[in-house]
Parts: sequence; C-alpha cells; structure tokens
Amino acid sequence: MHYATAQMIVEVLKRCGGDDLSRENLLRQATNIQGLQLPLFLPGVKINISPTSRIAWRQASMARFDGSKWVLFGDILAFPAGN
Repeated sequence: MHYATAQMIVEVLKRCGGDDLSRENLLRQATNIQGLQLPLFLPGVKINISPTSRIAWRQASMARFDGSKWVLFGDILAFPAGN
C-alpha cells in the first residue's frame, strides 16, 4: 500500500504543475481526482476523490487462495459513498 500512496503523491505533484506548490493548490489537486488507474491496482479499480468524498477508492475484487496462489473471482465490487 505504501507504493500506491507514493504513486498518488507523484500524481498530485504532477497535477500541481512546476511552479505552484502552495497548500491551496496541493489540496485542490489532491481532492479532485477522477478515474485514476494506478499501475499496481487491478484493471478497473480506480481512484476517485472529491472535496466531499475523500476516500480514494470504493472498489475491490475478491480472491481465494488455491493452495499455491491467490486467484481472483467475480466482478469488481463497488461500495457506495458514505459507507
């Protein structure tokens, strides 16, 4: 999870541009992210953050251990805002 957090920080800094790293701009960029697919996330699990909903992702996938590896099953689950 730490690597995904680092990827998010890099994304926010890129969105700030090269010359405006003010607190206000950092917060604006960090709270306005829609549909961001991080490289380590499963395809379809995306980051969505807004000023009123700061939980970064509300999607997950189920997996079961088959004795040697984790195997994904089912569709990506989406959890509604507010839960």
